[in-house]
Amino acid sequence: MWFLHQTGATTYSLVGSLNKIPLSVAGILLFHVPTSLENATSIFFGLVAGVFFARAKMRNKSQPER
Repeated sequence: MWFLHQTGATTYSLVGSLNKIPLSVAGILLFHVPTSLENATSIFFGLVAGVFFARAKMRNKSQPER
């Protein structure tokens, strides 16, 4: 609960959208999955999508409602 009190909704959303990236990398390393261009591309795409999502939420929150 302390973490939720200290951070804003945007930070919480960013962490939630990006938490799948380290899990994917850890899964590849721990389970010795053969890495390929498709694996690397999908992880990179997920990272970029999470960053764009967080930036869009921050931009949407900073604009006043009409």
